[in-house]
Amino acid sequence: WDHAWCFYMGHKDGEIKRSSDAVSQEVPEEEYLIPFGKADIKREGSDVTLVTFSFMVHVALAAAHNLEKEGINVEVVDLRSLVPLDVETVARSAEKTGRLLIVHEAMERGGVAGEILWRVTEEAPEVIGSLKTPARRLAGMNLPLSGIAELVPTVNTVTAAVKEMV
Repeated sequence: WDHAWCFYMGHKDGEIKRSSDAVSQEVPEEEYLIPFGKADIKREGSDVTLVTFSFMVHVALAAAHNLEKEGINVEVVDLRSLVPLDVETVARSAEKTGRLLIVHEAMERGGVAGEILWRVTEEAPEVIGSLKTPARRLAGMNLPLSGIAELVPTVNTVTAAVKEMV
């Protein structure tokens, strides 16, 4: 396992390194609250809605930055919580862009992306019917392993998935 952990913390060009210093942001000194069950649009966009949470938000934002250089405008939605799930924000964003890509690190089979798609389909079927391309999910490989960078979405795989949709 030590080898896998070290491998996971390594990185290649275009990928974010997984370590404690890979991601940082300012934390306010004063008290602040994050609305429970309310997604946050981290980046406005018009071509594709990319829905994700946790560490994948940083991967999504990096991919969106790269895609902007190619004229592809990606909206990044940070779910912030899965239960309750903010289906309204996801649906509204997907309706705006006409494309929906859900990204998470867990295995694709049985992963949360399927649940999110089902909830949007059930609660906002008109949105799913109006998409320009079929909704997609990008997740970890269907293998019973964790902690290996090549098994989870990267900036490069997210970028490639978005390009396939536009």
